[in-house]
Amino acid sequence: MSLDGWRGEGALLVGSSGFFGSAILRLFPGMLSAGRTQPAVPCRHVPLRTLQDLSPLRDEVFDRVILCTGTSRHVELADQPADIAMQYHLQPTIDVGEQLRHRNLKSFVRLSTVLLFDETRGTLPIDEQSPVNPYRDRYVLSQYLGEEAGHFYGATTLRICNTYGPSARPRTDIIHRLISELRENGRAGITSRAPERDFVFVDDAARALAALSRSEAKGLFVLGSGVSTTVGAVADHLAEIARGAVTSQDLPPAGIPAIRVNSAKLQAATGWRPTTSLREGLETTWRAMNAPGH
Repeated sequence: MSLDGWRGEGALLVGSSGFFGSAILRLFPGMLSAGRTQPAVPCRHVPLRTLQDLSPLRDEVFDRVILCTGTSRHVELADQPADIAMQYHLQPTIDVGEQLRHRNLKSFVRLSTVLLFDETRGTLPIDEQSPVNPYRDRYVLSQYLGEEAGHFYGATTLRICNTYGPSARPRTDIIHRLISELRENGRAGITSRAPERDFVFVDDAARALAALSRSEAKGLFVLGSGVSTTVGAVADHLAEIARGAVTSQDLPPAGIPAIRVNSAKLQAATGWRPTTSLREGLETTWRAMNAPGH
């Protein structure tokens, strides 16, 4: 499914002011934006007081929906009351699904996470058939229940791996945290060099979401670069780029030790391929986040 020339016309993007939403609108400015906050990217935006009232969209013309609500702050949400996590990942799917179920949508795509993967029962690379453990913590449970609600409303779910790139807002994932520390102090720290992750640049992820929406493919898909990189290697790249230093406590790694994703199903359905190397993406992210006024 080629995206050449498509600016996003006919698609509604919900949650457009966040990390993913901003990247999607920057690449596909013809999408209709909806949410509580006006995106920084120029576009046509419909303000919503709450997702429980989509009546302002009643007269808008669209037949595709991309739902980008949610948060990647999985460490923080893991120990919060469960209802807080549900408000990020389950409730938005129900709210949008219920109110738009009679719209005759061509596609309804929503985000989830590869953190659902159960490393004790599966092998790498992760694909759509890999076993999951939805009971790891409250964050993962909320994502799993959001997926189940999405299936009820006919949504297509895209489980994404570690995504990074320029961000106007603070983020807690490893790459953004290291960049922030290197900017402020000229040095940064990690607890372990050992964990391996599959890192995807945000523009590549945005194109994957758009391509999935355009393809009208149904079901579950996973998104990754297909390459696993240690946290230590990422730290070394950033230390070189920033001309700083990153030290490690060399503690035993916590969480899933290694993640690598097989996106063959997504590639077959959409023709999508990642185009940004890790080094290129890290350099782009550093330049953008280190620019004056950021």
